[in-house]
Order: sequence, then C-alpha cells, then structure tokens
Amino acid sequence: MKHLAIIASILSISGCASQAPQEVDTSSSSDVTAYSFGIEAGKTVKAGLEDKYIDKDLFLLGVHDAIKGNNLRYSLTPEEISAAHNEHNIWATEKKEEEALIAGEKNAQEGSSFIESYSSREGVRSLDSGILYTVLSAGDGASHPTAEDTVEVHYEGRLIDGTVFDSSVERGEPVSIELERVIEGWREAITHMSEGDKWEVVIPSRLAYGTQGRPPAIEPNKTLIFQIELLKIAEEG
Repeated sequence: MKHLAIIASILSISGCASQAPQEVDTSSSSDVTAYSFGIEAGKTVKAGLEDKYIDKDLFLLGVHDAIKGNNLRYSLTPEEISAAHNEHNIWATEKKEEEALIAGEKNAQEGSSFIESYSSREGVRSLDSGILYTVLSAGDGASHPTAEDTVEVHYEGRLIDGTVFDSSVERGEPVSIELERVIEGWREAITHMSEGDKWEVVIPSRLAYGTQGRPPAIEPNKTLIFQIELLKIAEEG
C-alpha cells in the first residue's frame, strides 16, 4: 500500500538538530538534573518506539523542534497526524506480514535440511512425531512424567545456527513447568524422559512455535534445539 502524501513529505526531510549536544557539566546540579530527565524520558520513548520502520533521526528532529519552539519544518493538523499514524500502522503491519512470510519460507527450508542432516548423526533417535533426540546422559529414574505433570528442569534453547535464545542454565536456576502449558514438542520429549535424563532434542517448527514464531527471538517456522535435563517430577498434592 502506498503511503499518504503526508508520510512521504515527512520522510523526505533530512538533517538533524542544528546544534551539537553540549557537554554535561557534572559539577552543575541543573545540568545533571536536565540530562538525567532526558535519559529517563529517552528510555520511556525507546521502550515504546520499537517500530523499525520509523526513522529515529527524523523522530528526534521532530522532538527537538517541538521542545525548542522552532518553526516546524512540516506543519500537521491533529487530523493529519492521526491519519498519518493510521496509514503508517496499516503499512507497517502489511510489511511485517510480508517479511514474516518470506522468513518463514526460508526457515522452513533450512529447518528441513538441518533435520535431515541431524538425523544421520551417530546416536540420534526419533519419536513418532518427527522429534529427534540424543541422550547426553541417562538418569536412574524409573518413571516417566505424564502430560499432566509438573516437572523441574534445566534447559537451553538454541536456533539451528547456534544462537541461544533462552537458558535456565545461564540464569543459574532450574524451572518448574506444567507440561500442559508448554509447546507440544517439549511435552512429547519430556514425557519420554526419566528423572535424571539429559537429552538434546530437535523440535520441528510445527511442534514448536509454528508459522507464528515467537518474535523477536524466534521467527516463523524455526526448527529449535533444546538441551533438557529432567531433574524431578513433582509429587502430587
């Protein structure tokens, strides 16, 4: 979808604030106060400005002109501002959906290739669903958890390129999880494990986060790798 002329006009602006930032005089309480207020305001704005399609320099230019009372480089009525925001949001949503579709197709192909390669490694086993796993160490537990159980685990989640996206090991604390509330691939793998087992598990995207992914860490159709250590099956009651 084409942008409104308003959007095009705004994005055609170039340049930055006319004055370079001055140094903060740390001996001046007013300087320190003003700068600290700016830091806090900036953090708040940054947290709410995760839209990668917004030009941050132009955004700051608009803030600068408004705060300094400069003549605005492009004057907008409240109605025009609202229309511009709505149009941008529609465009950005469509753009994100398009990018997600392209990424999803690429990730699906890469995942299939990885699974085919991984399945030929020594010691790799498979479950009926297509989950692959390698037993890194075997525990001495005799029982398996059910899909309704709560278990205590240590884990590390990686993408197929080795990027770690989550790790209880890094945090230094195991987690207690209800198997009814986790992705299907986790539930199936863990219900085949015994207490004390440590597995490396490769989960196809359809048993993980599927076509939706879990942005920003996990894109659509990502095959995931987990090292999972089943520490304990929680006792009922």
